[in-house]
Parts: sequence; C-alpha cells; structure tokens
Amino acid sequence: MLKVGAAVAGGAMLSSTRLSARNEKRAPNAKPNIIILLFDAMSARHLSTYGYARGTTPNLERFAARANVYHSHSSAGSFTSSGTASMLTGLFPWNHRALSQSAPVKRELADANIFSMLGPEYYRLGYTQNPWAQLFLGQFRAHLEEILPLSSFSFRQVASTGARFVNDPTTAYYAYDDLLVSGHQAQGQKPASLATFLYDKLIHHKLESFESAQYPIGFPDNNFYQYQLDETFSGIQKTISTLSQQSKPFFAYFHIWAPHEPFAPLREFFHQFDAQDPQVPARPQHPLAMSTFSEKDLRRERNRYDSYIASVDYEFGSLLSALEAGGRLDNAHLILTSDHGHLFERGVLGHVTPLLCDPVIHIPLMISSPGQTARKDIYTPTSNADILPTVLHLAGQPALSAGLDGVALPLLGGEADSARPIISLDAKKNSAFLPLKRVSISMRKGDWKLIRYAGYPAASESYELYNIVQDSFEQQNQFQKAASIASAMQAEMLDMLAQADKPFQKATP
Repeated sequence: MLKVGAAVAGGAMLSSTRLSARNEKRAPNAKPNIIILLFDAMSARHLSTYGYARGTTPNLERFAARANVYHSHSSAGSFTSSGTASMLTGLFPWNHRALSQSAPVKRELADANIFSMLGPEYYRLGYTQNPWAQLFLGQFRAHLEEILPLSSFSFRQVASTGARFVNDPTTAYYAYDDLLVSGHQAQGQKPASLATFLYDKLIHHKLESFESAQYPIGFPDNNFYQYQLDETFSGIQKTISTLSQQSKPFFAYFHIWAPHEPFAPLREFFHQFDAQDPQVPARPQHPLAMSTFSEKDLRRERNRYDSYIASVDYEFGSLLSALEAGGRLDNAHLILTSDHGHLFERGVLGHVTPLLCDPVIHIPLMISSPGQTARKDIYTPTSNADILPTVLHLAGQPALSAGLDGVALPLLGGEADSARPIISLDAKKNSAFLPLKRVSISMRKGDWKLIRYAGYPAASESYELYNIVQDSFEQQNQFQKAASIASAMQAEMLDMLAQADKPFQKATP
C-alpha cells in the first residue's frame, strides 16, 4: 500500500508539473534543448554512413551532412547494461559496476548521473524500450521529471507475466517468461520447461502466425510488447513537439529497441541485400565462442540485420523531416548513438559473448548543433563515457572531469587526444563486489587495439593486438610481432585494472 500510495502521489505530482510547465511559453535566449536518440545494438560497421558497402542508412547520411561524425567511437560495454551505464554515468564499467545483464550501477551513483548533473534547470525525460535500460531510469527516477512507461508506443503485450508487474517487469519477465517459455534461437537458448513453453505458445502467444502487410516475418518486439517502427518514431516526434512548447529547456533520452534482435525488417527492405556481398571475410571460430554458427547462418542473419537497419533508417528519415519542418532542431542538439553493436563472425551471432571484436563495441555517434549546416568528421578514438561531460558542456554547465572516465568530445568542449586509452569491458560472469578475474578488456590507443581475455576455461590469459586502421577486420594478431607496442599497452592496461580493483581487494575470499 505504501508503494501504491507513493506511486499515485508521484504520478499526480509529475502530471501537475507537466501541465504547468507545458502551458508556459518558452523564454527567449533559453538554453538549448538536448535530445539523445539511441538505437539499440546498432554497429557502426553496418552503416553506410561509416563506409559500409551496403546502402543501409541514407537518412543517417542525410543527418550526418549537418552533424559532427565520430568515426572511432566505442561503447565501454559490449551489452546494454554496461554500455548504457557508462553513457549515463561517464564511467567505465569497472567503476560504475553494472557488470552483469541485470545489474544496476553502484548505489552511490543514484545521485551522480547525467540527469542529476544537469539539474532541475532542465526538464528531464527518459524513455526506453529496453528493460535493462529501464532499470537505470528507475534507479535515477529522483532526477527525472518524467519517465515514459516501457509500454509506450506499443500495441500488443508479448510477455505473459513480466508486463503485468509494472514496478519490476524485468525481474518478473526473467523469472518466468525468459526462463521457462522463451526460446532464443539466435543465442542457442532453449526453454527450461517444455510444458510451459508449449502452453505459452499455444494459449498466450499466437504472435508468429499474425500476418502483417508491413512485416513479413512478424512485428518488432522487445520481449515485453510488440510495436511498429513508424508508431515508435511518431510517438517520439510527438513527445519532442510537446516538450518544445514548455518554458524550460528539456533533456530527452530516447532508447529504442531496434535494430536489436529479433530482426523484423519492413517488407520493402526484407530482401534488399540478398544479392549483395558486403565483402566481409570469413574468420575462424574463436576459442571463446559460446556457440558455433556456420558461415551460411551468419550470412543469412547479417542480411536480415542489414535489412532491419535499413528499415529503422527509413522511419528515422520521417522523424528527421518532421523535426526539421517543425523547427525542433533550431535550438536543439540531437545526439544519435547506440549502446553496443552486434557480431556475425568467428562462429558468434549476437553480442552476448566475451568477445570484444570491433563490430560489438564500435558504435555510431553523430551530433548536430543548432545552426550547424556542414559535416565535420572526427577520427580520434572516443568513448561513450564521453557523452555525459559533453552534454554538460552543451548545457553550459561548468567543466566537470574529476572522478569521471569520460571527457568532453572534440569540437564540443574537448580536445582530440590520440594517446588517451579508451576502455571497453565485458565481465558478465564477475561479481560486482569482487576484483575482476573473469573479464575481457579492450584498450584502444590511436591506431592500436589491445584485447585481454582472462579467467575463462578456454583462455586463462591471452592477448590480441591489432592495428585497427590497417586491419579493420582484426585478422592479424600483432601481439608477438609488435612487441614494444604490445608491452607498453599491456602494462598500462594492467595498471588501470589494478587501480580499478583496489577498492575490492579486501573482499576477495
């Protein structure tokens, strides 16, 4: 009853705040609005904006023509929880400690995040279709004026239990739906109960047979709800339009599920790339590949992924046109990015993997500013931990670097620094309260990328070193040949790891 009372009171307060704020007119010379539009699991390697052979993103290219385009931008995590947490806190995963797929950031960061640091001068709104990212919005709710429900812009419930528990849908979903009834074929997962799986499919989920003129292999869904891409982008456009009517400047974070799997391309893009060859070389299976997919399987799924990206780009084009026509970008910074990428190589399909190959962590970043009319390309390596200090700079806040791993981006408050180490991390099997023993770490410095795999049964400790500019497909491990570079980067990486582990050494059993 206490929770219900608090929720009702909070909802009434937020509704009152929204109504009063939106009935006021925007003051002249106000601070700029800031919009983050995050496409889940969108790898920069699959975007024609970044030179991909297939024409997947003509509308992102149209946006890039008026934006800063960051070509060597990495997520600090290889999956939603770690990657999103780094963007929202300005910290690498070994500092924010959202290490597993269901983990929140450490408790003291509930009041030290992008929403709290912007402060109440901005009207702060958060929306995500990803339940893992929803955990962070819940953790940071004290610093948001508005959180749109996970069900927003959807039309049909998918999860038979998770969606019914509005206060904690993620736990409910993974306690029943994902464990007992789901069959995620892409990851090789099978349901724990044949009986409940069949019951669920026959009684609750007749979704696969639902025919659609738009989506030949089914509507997009995020395991909780089904939605249509056009309705999602239309909902975002209407939300931005409403926010633009109020007196306060606003900061809006939109985290959409697409192009995350299951891939659901629009009919007009479904077979668009079947006859095209992106000329991606086949690479042998990696020792840490958790499952083995054939090259034929990987090609098929790569085609669907690219078609789905083209579908997302098409609908984004409508959103971009509406924002431009309505003048919504005249006083707004628009940030387009992702939380992580996706892998179709070395026997691996997906991103739930210890591998830190570039397609998993190389993500897009494009930022347009009010009045910007020309494209600017930045090739210096950057991290998604840099988003927080950059947003503060765009909002006119004092420079903030103490205690953060991120720094303001080049051309937006910061300077290019090729000598700076850019860290990406996967430690899903490691406790957040212990030193990192089973872990994958990538460090990018200039043209070079060092990967360390440690604590895995198939690789107690191994290193890979690539000149990522000359060898973008990471085919030639230079760890032995470029010994001086390898030694210097290894020492720096291990020193950074030791510093990150120091607060947890006493907890070691």
